[in-house]
Amino acid sequence: DPSFAVTAGALVGAWAVYLIAMWLASDRAGSASMVDDFGLSFRWVDVLGLGIGALCSLVLIRLVYLPLEAIWPATFSEDRLTENAKDLVDRASGSTWIVILVVVVGAPLMEELFYRGLLQRSLASRFNEVAVVVGVALLFSIVHFRPVEIPGLFAIGLVFGFAALRTGRLGMAIMIHAGFNLTGILQAM
Repeated sequence: DPSFAVTAGALVGAWAVYLIAMWLASDRAGSASMVDDFGLSFRWVDVLGLGIGALCSLVLIRLVYLPLEAIWPATFSEDRLTENAKDLVDRASGSTWIVILVVVVGAPLMEELFYRGLLQRSLASRFNEVAVVVGVALLFSIVHFRPVEIPGLFAIGLVFGFAALRTGRLGMAIMIHAGFNLTGILQAM
């Protein structure tokens, strides 16, 4: 397994590519404004998203996996579901603040910008909004490359997507994502 520094560096590199792609898309096909083109704005009410994300991590994910664990206990056990987060925390070896910065700040901001800001907003302007939210949530879950996590990531991806769709901006989705990731990291410690 790569060290946490290598993993964090790879993520930052990928996020740089995301940002360049979004900037180019905004500059060439949009208004050249990340706020207008991708809905990157926040309001004070978005802070409630932290609690919504924590609640989703503690309740929604458990409800998604209860029937799966009953049918396939070895595949969907609690240990298998938390394995990735625990491994990440273990590899960070004392750099908890870097884990929190990457997982609780960087990942929610960049992933919501890309999935809900770029993909969902552009596709929803052409196709059925609900179908787009479902499709982007499915892509979001698959791209994480952990089959055991796909059901839970799909469910939380729906929450992120509908938050962005309902508010017309990314602030709430980013905060829900941050609260979800923070809860997962705290449970892994």
